[in-house]
Amino acid sequence: MRRLVARVDRGLVGAVLLSLLAAVPLLDGRFFFKAHDAPHSVFYLVAFDQAFRDGALWPRWSTDFVFGYGYPVFNVYAPLAYLVAEGFVLLGLGYVGAVKATFLVATVAAAAAMYLLGRRLAGPAAGVVASVVYTYLPYHLLDLYVRAALAEYFAFVWMPLVLWALLGLEEHGAEPVVSWLHRWGRPLALAGVALGGLLLTHNATTLVFVPLLLLFCGWRLVEQVGRSRQALGGRLGRLAGRWAGAGVLGLGLAAIFWLPFAFEVRYLKTEQLTRDQFAYSRHFVEPVQLFSPFWGFGYSDVGLNDTMSFQLGLVALALGGFALAGSPLAIPASARRAAAFFALASGLLVALMLPVAAPLWAVTPGASLLQFPWRLLSAVAVTLAVLAGLAVAGLEARFQFQPLVAVRAVLPLALVAVVGSWPYLRVEPTPIRAADVSSLAIVEFELKSYTATTIWAEELPTSSPMVAQYRRGEPPQKWRLADPQAGSVEQVHHAGNTEEARVRVPNGGRLILQTFDYPGWRVRVDGRLVEHGREPPLGLIAIDLPPGDHVVTARFETTPPRLIGGVLSLLTAALIVLLLAGGLPRRPRAH
Repeated sequence: MRRLVARVDRGLVGAVLLSLLAAVPLLDGRFFFKAHDAPHSVFYLVAFDQAFRDGALWPRWSTDFVFGYGYPVFNVYAPLAYLVAEGFVLLGLGYVGAVKATFLVATVAAAAAMYLLGRRLAGPAAGVVASVVYTYLPYHLLDLYVRAALAEYFAFVWMPLVLWALLGLEEHGAEPVVSWLHRWGRPLALAGVALGGLLLTHNATTLVFVPLLLLFCGWRLVEQVGRSRQALGGRLGRLAGRWAGAGVLGLGLAAIFWLPFAFEVRYLKTEQLTRDQFAYSRHFVEPVQLFSPFWGFGYSDVGLNDTMSFQLGLVALALGGFALAGSPLAIPASARRAAAFFALASGLLVALMLPVAAPLWAVTPGASLLQFPWRLLSAVAVTLAVLAGLAVAGLEARFQFQPLVAVRAVLPLALVAVVGSWPYLRVEPTPIRAADVSSLAIVEFELKSYTATTIWAEELPTSSPMVAQYRRGEPPQKWRLADPQAGSVEQVHHAGNTEEARVRVPNGGRLILQTFDYPGWRVRVDGRLVEHGREPPLGLIAIDLPPGDHVVTARFETTPPRLIGGVLSLLTAALIVLLLAGGLPRRPRAH
């Protein structure tokens, strides 16, 4: 037991315990449904759960979206956070409880990840400070209690973890293949898991993080050049090879999501998601807002009309300035170089959020998909937190390299960061209603907000015949005959991925499934797979039936890109397990 206790990283334990204070508002029996994406965070989970319980182990289709016409939400929206939340649903926490539990997991895991990054860069004391600053940065708390964006908040876990894992691949040396696999297998696997986790968690944050990741890799290569010029080309080549290997593992692990997304997003109309209130040109940040103490629960708007905060955080800026100044802690030269890099990265990322960067956004492919330039604050949170941690990088040396004493010395500073951010832990909770955790929540939200369609829709629907049924608490009637006089339809099964009906058409007829057609839908008539068409103007699934009584079943199934992506992910996961096993420390041989 003593040996076990001695191996516990007390800095990590302290960072995690301090992060729990940020989650105190989650203990309220109510929920902050007034937060921007709070309804999404719950009803996305409702949709995910419906498909999961209908046999989709990796859900993609959401049957109640677009007023009951359905939409492949999780085919284009990274689902990992909801997969975690689904685990809590299966444990019996309910939808709101599961969302809160996932927020809690993300809070603690992000704190731990940032501690690991700070410790790897500059020691345990730096890790504690970086972790606490990261947890209590204004934008981090805003993403939880003002925006309540579950997937984006969960992505805060992976960003520092990716940088930590890539740093772990830097040690150099030339070994035989077997020895190389033993030494590098585990770090390579961890880097692949971190990259894959980010890709599977949030699309926009992945795009936001890419510029920082490229800057980071460039900086580390420069650092390698500065260490020694002996065998420089070979060392840089090996490092680049390890990074490439980690990238391949990450892409392979996430192939179950990105491969279908890449091939099948073209069947959707996405322009309505990047215009009007979602046009990036409306959401640049004015410089004064980065230093304003204002804290609000409203929305982003044009110019200074925003009623939400974009402040960088006084504690982070003060510590970052101290890190750049150096003394009196005698920050090591490596830490000073790191501080310069993270300060430069912070400045560049912030500049990209300002109106002056508008021409660059206009010529950057895919930039409009970010919708909000201030999303870059998620990457800035990483750089500022690390920069703050570097302010105490020389602390271990002052205490003769006693990590535990150094960690204790920074705890008062960590408490200052916590207390200074306490006003930002305010929430606006409301009682939980049954309608908030049902399919009706999806319909009501879309009636007041926006919707989307597939490429076969000639118009954008503003409602549907099923809305009244949702409001009455009835299952939506998904089936109808194009000619109501042609016969009768009885819906016998409605679930997340499956629709089934008994149809009587004495003279034959055209049956309409009130669901958008999309790759993956398969229709069977009396158990036999049949071709289906599309009914204008919305591109709904249509089946021409011969005379008689029939059982018609429609199910959302796999496609070649989904199958290939799933196989790639399984193979990559198996390889990662082998690498982790091969990278475990070997037992010494008995003599």
